[in-house]
Amino acid sequence: MRNVTLTVTFDIDQDSQLLQWGFEADGKPLTGEGVETGLLAFKRQDKIELVVQAKSKNNNLKQVKIEDCYMITTPRAFTARENPEHAGEFPEPSPFGDHSAVVSFGQGTIEGTVSKAQWQSDVIPECTNLGRWDMSLIMTTAISRTGDSACHPERRVFGFDPECEVGSGV
Repeated sequence: MRNVTLTVTFDIDQDSQLLQWGFEADGKPLTGEGVETGLLAFKRQDKIELVVQAKSKNNNLKQVKIEDCYMITTPRAFTARENPEHAGEFPEPSPFGDHSAVVSFGQGTIEGTVSKAQWQSDVIPECTNLGRWDMSLIMTTAISRTGDSACHPERRVFGFDPECEVGSGV
């Protein structure tokens, strides 16, 4: 079993909705090799921890509320090369046990300094199902800035969508 940390980062004033993201296990980036090149290569029993970082280049970060945060997985059919006995069949809806295709990481508040703040979800799903999935993370936020006399939070949606695989680890 490994603890895999997914760190997602955004600047409250960035133009795009894209999250900067990275998975790390045992102090190293999580990457595939060989036939898994280009994939996020998880192993059975990996536990996924989520850390969200908000930054402000303009030093005007007051608070970010995470209204919702979901990991969404779409199974990809097994190929003849990776699983000849089940080619054309689909794995479970999620790599995370009995979960559906949507896993909620919950809600929270990011607090810190005016330039950087962090929140860590206490939901930690475990990889138990073998297969390959398209994976997305979507997060709705309410951003409050210092100096905003109207105290009107800006609601933004951020996300990313790589492809992942859970294998036996051999």
